[in-house]
Formats: sequence, C-alpha cells, structure tokens
Amino acid sequence: MSNRYYDYPLSVSEAALLLDTAQPGWYNTVNTGRLDMSSASDDILGNVFGGYDKGIEQLFGNIYDSCDRLVGDTIFGHRADLEQWLAEIYSRREVSANKASVRVGRQVTIQFAGQSISVPIEQLDALIAELQSLRVN
Repeated sequence: MSNRYYDYPLSVSEAALLLDTAQPGWYNTVNTGRLDMSSASDDILGNVFGGYDKGIEQLFGNIYDSCDRLVGDTIFGHRADLEQWLAEIYSRREVSANKASVRVGRQVTIQFAGQSISVPIEQLDALIAELQSLRVN
C-alpha cells in the first residue's frame, strides 16, 4: 500500500526488517501474551514504541494527515495476521538465543545457547584445537 508520504511494508517479514533498523531487538520487547493487532496500544507498534501512532512516527516521521495511519490499516495494525507476527517473534527470539558471543580480555568468554565458558587468553589456541577436534562432519 502506498501513499504520497511513504510505502508501507506489505509483509510481516518486511515490517520486521524495518523494525530491526529502527529498534534492534524489538522482538524481545513484545509481550506476546497481550499482543492484539486490533488494539493501537497492544499491536506490534504499541508493544515496541508505546502506541501505534508513536511507532508510525518513529518509522515514517510525522504523517498526521495520513488516513491510513489513523485507522491502523497497515501490516503493523488491523491488516496484520497475529499468527504471522507471533511466528516472526518466536523465530527471532530462538535465533537470538542461539547466537554465540565472544568477549576478549585477559579471559576469553564464549556464550552460546545459554552456556558460557571462560578461558585464559593464553589457553585460547588449545581451546580452538580441542573444539576443532570435536567438529562433526
């Protein structure tokens, strides 16, 4: 759907990418138990930005004369499919939980899937060799 001010994303995945840019980690702020696409305060933008109107303004700027914005007829509001949004949120949460992170200092700390290991920096080469030997082909 287009108007003279901006183009709405047409799918949940497109909308999610837009949210990634505006509010990284947005999927962790959504209360899936109260997600209600017919409510301006409990839809995706309501959960992430505190209200549908606030979210539209964050994403697209001040567009108060847009009738579509006022009625919430976008992929972020009434036109959205709750099940598609929930699938997107749960998928992103799962991927996020399984990403590895590494912090390096005097110790190297590796986090993956809720597990954490710390190794003195001098032992890092030995740890890498051990991990490589465990790799399943």
